[in-house]
Amino acid sequence: MRLYESLSSHLGISPRDPRLSGRQTIRAANYFALGRFAESADWARRASRSQNPRYWVDAMLIAALHGRGDTAGVKAAKRILFERRPDCTLSDLDKLPKIFLDALRETGLPE
Repeated sequence: MRLYESLSSHLGISPRDPRLSGRQTIRAANYFALGRFAESADWARRASRSQNPRYWVDAMLIAALHGRGDTAGVKAAKRILFERRPDCTLSDLDKLPKIFLDALRETGLPE
C-alpha cells in the first residue's frame, strides 16, 4: 500500500472516495499557486488517475509540467487531455485561475 493510501485510511479517507480526485485537484492548484510545480504535477497526476478524473485536472498537469520546463511531459499530458476531451480549448477551461490559463496559452493550447 502506498504511503498516501495508508495515510488516507488512517484519516478515514478511502482511496475509492469519489471526491478524492477533487481533493487532489485542490492540492495541485495550491502547489501551483505557490510556484511548487513538482508537487503540483504530482497531485495533478494522482487526480488524473483517480476514480473520477475531470479533464481540467489534465490541463492543470500540463500547466505544472510547463512550469517545471518539462516539454516531454507537457506533450504526453496534452495527449491525455485530448483523449479525454478531444476538442478542448482554453475557453473550455475558463473557470481555471488566470495563472493556469496563461501557462496553458504558453504551451500552445488552442483558444
